[in-house]
Amino acid sequence: MFILRCILNHAETSPFAAPFFDPSTSLYHLFFQWNPYLNDWGNDTLAIAWGHATSANLIDWTFDEQPALAPNEPYDFKGVFTGGFIPSTLPKPGPASDLEPSAPLVLAYTSVKAGGVTFKEPYNLGTETISLAHSYDRGMTWQKYESNPIVDGAPSNNVTGWRDPYISYWPAVDRLLGRSDNSGLYALISGGFRDQGPTTFLYKIDPNDLTSWEYISPLIDIQSNSRSGRWTGDVGKNWECVNRMTLRDPDSELEREFFIISAEGTENINSTSTTETGSNSSMVTRTPRYQLWMAGTLSTTNQTTVTFAPLASGLFDHGNLYAANSFRHPVTGKLLAYGWIQEEDLPDEIRAEQGWSG
Repeated sequence: MFILRCILNHAETSPFAAPFFDPSTSLYHLFFQWNPYLNDWGNDTLAIAWGHATSANLIDWTFDEQPALAPNEPYDFKGVFTGGFIPSTLPKPGPASDLEPSAPLVLAYTSVKAGGVTFKEPYNLGTETISLAHSYDRGMTWQKYESNPIVDGAPSNNVTGWRDPYISYWPAVDRLLGRSDNSGLYALISGGFRDQGPTTFLYKIDPNDLTSWEYISPLIDIQSNSRSGRWTGDVGKNWECVNRMTLRDPDSELEREFFIISAEGTENINSTSTTETGSNSSMVTRTPRYQLWMAGTLSTTNQTTVTFAPLASGLFDHGNLYAANSFRHPVTGKLLAYGWIQEEDLPDEIRAEQGWSG
């Protein structure tokens, strides 16, 4: 687990997005939701953008001074929310240059065009969509895809949220759906169903056309705020930033699916923290949410839906880590996770004085 502090002046950083390693440049790329103007979350006039940082060693980071993706289109002017990196098959218009790679780097992100995207209020269908951005200079600059958005919204208006695409190859789902070449791309989009429970929605992506997404099914059926044990943390009402990995026992064929889950709307949480400023001490209310892990198995019905059955779960972090994202290193094979440390415990005057937050 690596945790990165935002060191840009007067900036607020929050959920991490689309981390990846580019073997052609030996650079790690990390994106984060960013308010470049204030050390507070963006609002209607200062919507959240994507910041960008690169590193050769995961320790020393270079930050771009300008947003990599700004909320400047009708479909995302209320915010560029979390997304993921995906293998590229998007063609570039016009003839290719010898100085450019044959295929771009591609990002998928949640494009937000209006309010009504929290689990506490009725969902405004179509306010959250999926859009793409690509880079032909190995991640130095990014351009939004001209045909955005490529997915128009959630499969139902009875959801609590629908955002944060995480994209990966997933051989276990390929096998369930009758594919034998292990080349299928799949996306998890986090959210939940109102008055039912949180979930993550499974989509199949055409690897030859990244604009073609097919909805398969919700991946899990679980009751809001349920918990399987004392130390597991409750699952909340809505999920965000769900990402995954498959682990296999090297001595057998036993395989388990693991999910890293950001659960909001939780109960039974230590929601206060003592903050001391000089001689004063006060209790600060924390947002009720957990960072969880969940392990289980997959099954299918008639090769048309895919269901995840949890067998074990627990707290991924016992502090205030949230919105963790991960990627599998293409060289080492290791799964690396990044998380956001919230600074709700700091009074406004302290965050203003230090000039950054998160």
